[in-house]
Amino acid sequence: MYYNLPGLDKFIIIHPPALVNILRSFVTDAQFWPADTDLRYILETMTNTGRIYKRDLLKIWEQPQFNQYMQEDAIKEFVLKLLVHLDILIVPKAFKQSSTDVYLVPCMIKATRPDFNNLESQREKTICLQYILSDSSIPSALAYKVIGAAVIAWPLKEEKDKPCLYHKAAVLNVTEDDELRIWVDDNRVNVYMTNKKSLLSISPDAAASIQECLTKNIESSLIFYHSSFGGTLNPTRVSELYYMEIGIPCGSETCFISSLKSQKLTNGHARTERNIKQTTYGTGYLTSVGCAGLTDIELQTQPSDKHLVRLGSQIEHGMFREFFLNLGMELQKWHSTESTYTTHSSEGIRSMALKQWKTCNLSKLKDPTLKDLSDALLKVKLDSHLVCQVRIAFHQF
Repeated sequence: MYYNLPGLDKFIIIHPPALVNILRSFVTDAQFWPADTDLRYILETMTNTGRIYKRDLLKIWEQPQFNQYMQEDAIKEFVLKLLVHLDILIVPKAFKQSSTDVYLVPCMIKATRPDFNNLESQREKTICLQYILSDSSIPSALAYKVIGAAVIAWPLKEEKDKPCLYHKAAVLNVTEDDELRIWVDDNRVNVYMTNKKSLLSISPDAAASIQECLTKNIESSLIFYHSSFGGTLNPTRVSELYYMEIGIPCGSETCFISSLKSQKLTNGHARTERNIKQTTYGTGYLTSVGCAGLTDIELQTQPSDKHLVRLGSQIEHGMFREFFLNLGMELQKWHSTESTYTTHSSEGIRSMALKQWKTCNLSKLKDPTLKDLSDALLKVKLDSHLVCQVRIAFHQF
């Protein structure tokens, strides 16, 4: 085996089983731990915290059955770099004790993650993202690589001097106020981003950057996983192996909407993004039973043009006129808008009408709010939960 990469290109592995035996020195079950008390303590600490120091790993490798493969320090350094390249050992983004001689071992952590779905007081401060893979389950090797890539990108949160690293899960500090929870469950990679203050304090740019980073991590992990088992995967087609859904907690559940232009359904057919949205809204998929809706603070938010375009695209043209009138606008204004923008699509006309509603209110020194939109939806017996989706559009990853 030969790796034509900087730092790895000075050695050739002529007996690959030797590497497997070296890996067994710390990636192994407790029943195979050595009898030495100190070594057992090192391995037990690693399985509890997911963390191992370089000096402790080198101590494990001093055992004759492993030292026979690495009698020179240069070989040990090569093996360390190789294990980092393979994401078996992870160099963490940052620890409070800032040390370059500590590694994380996601595949060996046994700590059970807390219930990340139980958001309690954080429910109204959280946005959600999930990657759903086409396979029925995510192989453990791929799950560990996904978690490892996240830990490389963002610093792990620490509680009581212990990193929040769990079995196929982690909690990360994106910023001083933003926390990221990521875990792998069945065929889903779940991501929750929570702000200490409020949902409105989450920067859309920061959320978009996180989503882009996560997507690249997952795609690179999929490519690496396929190549490691002798397969080939065209990078341009890796996006066909998963799709994303974006959501926010609503009541006791979470509302999700697809973020892709197409989605592979269980019957093998594909639908466009517009059809997906029409289906989910039409069937009430996005309306949680007992949904608490937006908070009073969020309802007082002034909708942006992006909000209005999104909302206008979700209301049928035949129903929109009545909705427009219930916003306090005159029928003449609606006819004028249709006439002025007659060359636009029906969605474009509805969006321009909502923008005119906003402009009209501002000219009268009135603040147009999401509550105004929500109230008008209720008056025409449309799902006011559409405004909840407007919030997703604004804060989506």
